[in-house]
Amino acid sequence: QMTLNDFIRRYVAPNFVLDEEHNVMMGVFIQGPEDCISDERLLRRIRNLPEYQFLFDARRLMELDVGNLQRWGDFEHKEIVFPITRTKLNNALAAAEANERARQEAAVTVAPVPVEGVYNSVFNAKWGYVESGHAAEPLGMRVVEANATEPEKMWSESEVNVIPRPEEIDVIEEDEEEEDEGEASGARLEFLVLTSEKGWPYKKFDVTFKDVFVRKEVLRVWNVLKEDIDGWPTAAGARLGRRAYAVVGTPGIGKSLAVGSFVLHKLLQYDPAKIAVVAYFVEGSMYLFRKTGEQAGTVVEYKTPLHGMLAIQALDERQVAGYYIFDVTKERRPSDALPCKHWGGIVLTSPAGINYEDWMKQREADHIFVNCYTAREMKAFYAWQAHNSPRDPQLSEEVRKRELEKGWKNLLKRRIYEVGPLPRFVFREKAYEGRRSAIIKMENAVTERESEHYIKVLLHTADWYEDGSTHKLVKLVRVLEEKSTIAPASAVSPVALTMVQGRAVREEAESSRNRPVSPWIERRLLELVTGKNLLSSTLGQVLGTKAEVSAWELERFGCFAFMSEDVADTIIGKMKYLPRTVGDERPSVLADKNTVGRVPSERCIFDHRKGTDNIPGAVARMLQVGVLYKPLSNYFPVLDAFYLVERKRAAAAKKKSGQASDTPTGDQSSAERVITFIGLQVTRQDTHNTTASKMASFMEYMTLNFNNWEVLKRTMEWEFIYIQHADSTPMTRRQRGTDQGKSTSDPQAPENLSEPRVEQYQVQLDAEIAAQLFAAFKRNNVGVGCGGGVGRAVSRPP
Repeated sequence: QMTLNDFIRRYVAPNFVLDEEHNVMMGVFIQGPEDCISDERLLRRIRNLPEYQFLFDARRLMELDVGNLQRWGDFEHKEIVFPITRTKLNNALAAAEANERARQEAAVTVAPVPVEGVYNSVFNAKWGYVESGHAAEPLGMRVVEANATEPEKMWSESEVNVIPRPEEIDVIEEDEEEEDEGEASGARLEFLVLTSEKGWPYKKFDVTFKDVFVRKEVLRVWNVLKEDIDGWPTAAGARLGRRAYAVVGTPGIGKSLAVGSFVLHKLLQYDPAKIAVVAYFVEGSMYLFRKTGEQAGTVVEYKTPLHGMLAIQALDERQVAGYYIFDVTKERRPSDALPCKHWGGIVLTSPAGINYEDWMKQREADHIFVNCYTAREMKAFYAWQAHNSPRDPQLSEEVRKRELEKGWKNLLKRRIYEVGPLPRFVFREKAYEGRRSAIIKMENAVTERESEHYIKVLLHTADWYEDGSTHKLVKLVRVLEEKSTIAPASAVSPVALTMVQGRAVREEAESSRNRPVSPWIERRLLELVTGKNLLSSTLGQVLGTKAEVSAWELERFGCFAFMSEDVADTIIGKMKYLPRTVGDERPSVLADKNTVGRVPSERCIFDHRKGTDNIPGAVARMLQVGVLYKPLSNYFPVLDAFYLVERKRAAAAKKKSGQASDTPTGDQSSAERVITFIGLQVTRQDTHNTTASKMASFMEYMTLNFNNWEVLKRTMEWEFIYIQHADSTPMTRRQRGTDQGKSTSDPQAPENLSEPRVEQYQVQLDAEIAAQLFAAFKRNNVGVGCGGGVGRAVSRPP
């Protein structure tokens, strides 16, 4: 991950300076050195460096799928690499083989240790649950202790197997937010609780960790596994269908404890003719659960993963069918040596590919993605904790209920808002404080490369790296995406399949996206990347050609183009009026260069949901002239961004008569000031009609978030600007409201605003505007804000 300039400074010339255009990453440089350096002498020096040769050979070997020492040992064309690389790899391979032989010889004499009583404890674990929709109970949650041998309630398949498409995620999250804010319309199971009196393998059978929280996400994992196992043969020695899975989820959601423990419980209760033994790898040990034979109902612990691996390999060779559960850590990753002839298995891992992708490729395994907690599940978790905590005998039940509600609304909801729906960091004060401080510290030390990564986080295109930052910023979200024809068929994940000419064709497959883990983080990142020159290259691409950028990126960042004066001038010059009648022409107030706030000099990113009273740490604000307001959420109704401008009444009169005003008119002492609301909507379609219901929601949100909205909304003038991609079909007609949802007979009512009171304009972000934008951001004095400097952020709550 080193730049070319850093490489040369470290290994060739300490004072060397390379121009920014050619200062690429070393991985890019290796692909075409001559494109970056024309000095042949310098090129020779670089190419003769052992460090360069190692990098060159590493890239070449990865392209040939030689990514580890085992594959290097099998590789038949070792002569293609430099001698120094070949010697280093051969020595490493020899040392690894010697160590492996020594460990295997030592393992032969090590006997496992019996663990008494835990098999029956896991097998006979008891069930409880938490159910919402009970207004009389604390937090509206009914808690039923774990006393049942079978779960009293269970979700349906349709409730569990929910895989939205990427464009549906925002709507689902909005619905979840509204469910948390409002009272449940009826009783609803939030999660099950599975209790083992002797604990679980994940916590080394520590009896203080008896409870496992089985959410819908956890049950879904088992449903996928069970469907596969149901198809296994029972005949000894049969090998058909032993599939493995990587169960992937955001760190901190209890994935390892919940999924691993619940799957273990279900495997022990499954038909022993198909699964005779279960192996659980965790924390440097392996627990072996035997279901058949003389040792049925017993558990032994192997004190190292190697000993456990050798034990299940021996069982596999004897054609004993089993299942393994492998909990991944940085120090312990799944091995290619995990059995596959007669065994299936799961690997529990974070999304960091380095932890499991080599194993997954070798094993031809599939993904199962696990979502984070919902807000209601977090509340249910809190209710369960409170139910099982010691109670103050001096507090009445009513006072206790109020205290719990206060703790939820004033403390825990704020933590969720800031660090995300991660139990590890919400319910532990020190963990919360540490995570929050780490996020702030990380943002304060941002580099250009990190800023580009943050932009990818905001666009939901960031890869997951265990680099000390990514896992603090993003959460994994399961999505359903279209996939092309796949081969071989054995590599298919749990997806919708059809048969075309005898081949399996994957129509849609389970996949994942990485999104900001919390609104607080998303807002801070958006403020960070829109308040620094570091946005330049990405924003230039965002407003470029469709071949270079997605429409989603355009929608995310397109409105910020109005903060560059040169670009705004070009856009305004290309804006076309969408008339009410043929021949009706009205110039935009933005055409008058003397309009105050015409190019916003500041930007304010705000979370609109339910108003400031329900956003932890939020403060009420006043709408100000010259500030670009960008809603944090993508499901803000009607508009993507907006700002206010101000001009004199004399100029306003000219506008209404169809005259453009390039100079101020009227006397300063007598001219009345007029406010105009500029609404920005980025759209891909040639129509963007709205509904009365959406407009009413827009008005409601504005009232909740801005103290002066009620005063402004009926006196100011309105303009909506529809911003379209270069390849979109241009709008040619005025966008209208429909009669769906809320409406009144009053044409001046807020719900019916779009028809009589709003002037509408359309602009195509064509190649000229894209070039202008790129040029503006290429310069050091990036024109983000009127006056050519970098636009500053409006002050925000901590």
